Amino acid sequence: MAVIKTKEDSLVEAKDLKNDNLNLAKEPKVEVDESKEKKKSFLATTIEELKKAEWPGIKYVLNWSLVIVLFTAIFAVSLGLIDNVFNSGLKFIDCTSVISDSNDANSSQVISDCSKDFIQDATYQS
Repeated sequence: MAVIKTKEDSLVEAKDLKNDNLNLAKEPKVEVDESKEKKKSFLATTIEELKKAEWPGIKYVLNWSLVIVLFTAIFAVSLGLIDNVFNSGLKFIDCTSVISDSNDANSSQVISDCSKDFIQDATYQS
């Protein structure tokens, strides 16, 4: 046996729901006594949340640790080389700044000495 709802039944149900909502709103709210409610400590809550987290496997962690260490080493060596080249260039400029505008044998000797120093500094030769 099938039950067929009519439009009038729907309207009656809607009115009943509306009345129930109004009655619920008029009821006084019961305040919860916080002293009776069991509280979890911050540490217990944190541990509970950490258990829910998805942790990576040891292989994943080791692979990415290796990538980071290698990248850091390559970056450090590159930065050191660039620093050395710029430092050697500045020393060369400082060394050649004592040359006067005259074209005598002394100025060519100074440039030669400064060039040797630049090459030794840039290539870590002693």
